[in-house]
Amino acid sequence: ALPIYPDHVDNVRTVYLLPKDPDNPKSRAYTHVSQGADPEGDRDTLLPMQAAGAYRLAQTVFLGKRTLIVEGISDYWLLRGLSQHLKDNGGGGLHDDTLVLWAGGTSHILPLASVMAAREQMGPNRMAVLLDSDRPGLDKARKLVEIMAHGQDSVMLLGEATSIPKAQAEDLAEFDEWLAGLKDIGRIPTTVPARHTGESNVELLQRTFTENAWGEMTHDVKARVVLALVDSWWKCTTTPAQTTLERARVLFDYINKRFQKLGSVEATPAKAGQ
Repeated sequence: ALPIYPDHVDNVRTVYLLPKDPDNPKSRAYTHVSQGADPEGDRDTLLPMQAAGAYRLAQTVFLGKRTLIVEGISDYWLLRGLSQHLKDNGGGGLHDDTLVLWAGGTSHILPLASVMAAREQMGPNRMAVLLDSDRPGLDKARKLVEIMAHGQDSVMLLGEATSIPKAQAEDLAEFDEWLAGLKDIGRIPTTVPARHTGESNVELLQRTFTENAWGEMTHDVKARVVLALVDSWWKCTTTPAQTTLERARVLFDYINKRFQKLGSVEATPAKAGQ
């Protein structure tokens, strides 16, 4: 068996036996390789990926010197993909000691941060949370400040870091790059609406879906587009736009400096009783 590298889960493909006749599990089976990074197969097939994820979580909780919690796996892919590209091309990525952990959605941020914050109180691990600057992210930020070990210093907002109002992780890349990601998953728009003033990439993508009669842009579909884009960077079939890399450098510098502060006596402790 080949090893699964937790930092490159987007490169993993599952291999399993698939019945020739889907309606007859006992029909002759043949070897099938999953077409994309979305894992396919039965429980035994998925077990190595689940084990790799558990190992990654254990590393984050117990070994990481800098733990960065992000909202979803799309955010994780974007940050890791851009950070690695910068490191491979002159530097400017996340500090090497930084481990990124996705919470599985905004609603899971508070429970996960609560558990991690209890561990962080025991040190020496430093933990911070990076949130979108949309309404759900701002709401969670106010609550997280109250439970994190270092209060405000432990909570970062993408809008503050990048100076982009209402910024979400998808705003790091150019919209044309998202159109390329759409094409990679078989979505070629016949019309692309003009951007409204102050509109985010996610909002513009949703309007693109609506105007092309594609229905709702679900989290699953958005994740597929993000993965397609990041996968093209990993394979060097495309290169991130210079403006994308500039925004990524600004963000990573912001995150690195915040962790540097958290590791020093300058960090603001949480108020008594928090």
